[in-house]
Order: sequence, then structure tokens, then C-alpha cells
Amino acid sequence: MQESSSIRWPARLLLPAVFFLARAFAADPAPAASPTASASPAPVATAGTPFTQQANVVILAGLPGDIESEHRFEEEAKQLLDSLARKEDKPKSVHVLIDDPTAITLPQGLDGDVKQASRDNFLALAKTLDAASPLVVFAWGHAGMIRDTPVLHVRGERITPADFATLAAATAKAPSRWMLIFRGSGSFAKAVRSENTDIVSSELDTVFGSDPVSVDILTGILHEHAGLDFPTLASLYGQKTVAWYNDKNLARQEEPTLWHANDDPKMIAQMKPATVAVTSGTDGSPSTAPAAGAWGDVKPVDPAQFPDDAVVLRRSIQYVLGESPAISEERDEYIQILTANGKEYGDFDISYSPPEETVTFLDCEVRRPDGTIISLDPDEIREAQNNNDLGDYHTEHRKIFSLPHVEPGAILHVHYRSEWKRSPLPHSFLEIPLAQSIPIVDQRIEVRLSSKSAFHFIFDDAAAQDPVLSKSREPRVAQ
Repeated sequence: MQESSSIRWPARLLLPAVFFLARAFAADPAPAASPTASASPAPVATAGTPFTQQANVVILAGLPGDIESEHRFEEEAKQLLDSLARKEDKPKSVHVLIDDPTAITLPQGLDGDVKQASRDNFLALAKTLDAASPLVVFAWGHAGMIRDTPVLHVRGERITPADFATLAAATAKAPSRWMLIFRGSGSFAKAVRSENTDIVSSELDTVFGSDPVSVDILTGILHEHAGLDFPTLASLYGQKTVAWYNDKNLARQEEPTLWHANDDPKMIAQMKPATVAVTSGTDGSPSTAPAAGAWGDVKPVDPAQFPDDAVVLRRSIQYVLGESPAISEERDEYIQILTANGKEYGDFDISYSPPEETVTFLDCEVRRPDGTIISLDPDEIREAQNNNDLGDYHTEHRKIFSLPHVEPGAILHVHYRSEWKRSPLPHSFLEIPLAQSIPIVDQRIEVRLSSKSAFHFIFDDAAAQDPVLSKSREPRVAQ
């Protein structure tokens, strides 16, 4: 077992910059494999009903295989919980199984519990859940094989398809919906299917060599569309997964598959686009503001206290130093517009360096002065035209977009992640600007890396501040 370290600088930093130098050690990337062909799916059942409403929801995040996965799994679970906290999606109960239960707090208004992801805790749900209520299961993580049996990695004894079948049998009297996003998920889907189930798995028969990327796609869909029914979720999930790989010119490492009752499974990558009621974005109609989660603790300031056009209410920057990806940077920022001149802060220009660096937008939102939320679909953000690439030599690319309804009193929320597949140097050397042209009320910088890594930092043009150090138990490689 290997520990990972987390280094945090205190909030309310208003300093020019901090530089850090580190060398990280992590697991080797998994080998890639070629995707299979897709087929046209059949319609799914029970359209129109929010599938998590008044259901018992199980969130199972498996054992992280490295420090990158540790952070990712926790953030994905939190994003999923934020969506479930909305009144349109509110379940009867939520049961979270994750490697570090202390990292997760249920949003206000959600009933349930958070426990360590283990086979015993998973099987205990078959005895404690109300069998008369609908069941919804979200499961993702690292998976593998023990002899001829596919398994999902958790601490201790692994979870098998037979264990999933035990939970399915205990709740078989009520409808159940399953989102299974991990290698070998097709075998787990076969084990739980019945006349009362609808399942989406990230694979059918072919077990790909890399873990699926589509958990972020799933949480993004649920965040964007409140009160979604399962058939529409299945369709959107298939479309957006295919689009993600196509946009990056990558061979697809997953094949989203629909299992409806005991019908033959259907690949949904080529599904006819679902009809979704517009709740945000293009036509200006507002979505329902989340009751908790991302917006729950964001408080506006009194404009009279700031002689500026805008102010950063909260800014969080998290770095993960590993090997695959080599460097991951996640930025989450809330900006309050104070004057009419502050509209310029609704224009964003994000640069990155493909093909080694990728950018994924997680949230692009505006909370208007009346409290309603307007969202820009991250999938609609396109690249600015770039004619400077010369053959295999790629210059810097840019993502440019403007948020709608930017006005005094509005709060802008932009959350994105950039990742470098591998570093050309044995050491990571990065500069983190800590000051902007507008005031920053609350700011946190976090760096995660292996406890075996050397870590050095220096403040430029400012007095140094000692970071807060913490450690989390983390396996180097999921076995």
C-alpha cells in the first residue's frame, strides 16, 4: 500500500504566484484496445418518469488504483450527489460506498449513509434496503479478472457478478435501474437482468484494455438535466460518449449497451437522439437552481464593499501529479458581476496544447439575480479556428465561449479540468498565479502527489505561507 499526500494552502490567498517542483511516481497506464462495431438499439421502457425519484439509490465507487483515481472518484461521487439533491431527482434514500467515507458528506435533504466500499457492505444492502421501493445503482471503478471471473476492485474481497445478482434478487419485486461503468460490466449486466430491470453497461462482450471515461459524461448529463427519465439518460449517455471519442480522434474504449428486461442487449452508440425538454442554455429558459452542492455555500458580497467591476467569490485549483495522466489540473471558480462593465468577465478564453493536453468542461453556469440557473452545455463549446499547426507540429489551441445573461448581480460558475497525458521531463515545474485583476475573496490551492515524491515550492514577490499537509491511504496499483 502507498500513501498519497495532499498539500493545501490556506484560503484567502492574495499573492502573486507560487512555483512548485515535484517528481511523481504512479501506476503504469493500462493498454489500449480496439472498439467493437455498434448496432441500432431498440426503445427502452418507462419513459417520462424521473428515474431516481423516491428510489433507493446505491452509489458504488470502487478502489482507486492511483492518486489520480482517488481524487476523480471522490469528485464524481460528489457531483452525482449534487444532482440527486434537487427536488426533481430526490430519492427515498442514498447509500454511498466509497474507499474513503470521510471524504463524502451527504448534501442537506438527502437521507442515507456513507460507508467504505467493501463486499460485505455491498451485500448487506440486500438485507437492509426496502424491497418494495425502486432501486437505482450507479457503479464505477477499476475492474479485472480473478481466474475466469470478472471482478470490481474494492478493499478486501472483490465484488463479483454473483454479488450484484444477490442485490438484484433481493429487490426484484420493484423496478431497478443500473448504470455500470467499468471494464467487464457486460458480465455484471447479464447477472442482474430480469423482466423488471433496465441496465446501461459501458461494455457488451468485449472487455477493453482501458477504464471507461464516461463517468464524467454521466454526471454531466444528470447535472444538466433535472428530472431525467432513464430512457433519455441512456440515449444521451450513448451519444455523448461517442462524441467524446470522436472529438479527440481516439479509438473508443467502451461500447455503451442497453439491457431492457430480458430482451437482447442493444448497443446505444448509434441510438437516435433523444428528445430532451430544454431546461437551460440555448433558448434562455432557466433550469432549477440546485438546493445544495456546488451552489449551496456560495454567498454574494455587498457591491458597495468592492470598487471593482467583478469579484472572485471562490476559486479552487487542484493539481494531481502522477503518470497517467502526468498532470491533472482542475479549476472551479465563481465570479460575481458588480457593474455593467463587468460583463467582460463572462467571456472565457482557455488555451491548451493538444494532442498531449486535453480540456474537459464540467460546469458552465450563471446564477441570475433572481436565483435561477442558466447553463451552457459544455459539449457545445468548440475550438477557435487554428491555422497554425504544421504537420505533426501542433501549436497552442483555444476554447473560446461567452456565458449568457451576464449582468450586475449575476454569479458565474466555470469548472473545467485539463490533463497532460505524459510529461516530457522527469520533474514537474509549474507556476500558479495567485492574484488576478479583480479581488479574490476565498481561494484554495491543493496539490496531490505520492508521498514518495519530492515536493518543493517557493512564493514569488510575497511572503511564504506554509501549506496544510494531509495524507490518505492509497494503493499504488489496484490488484
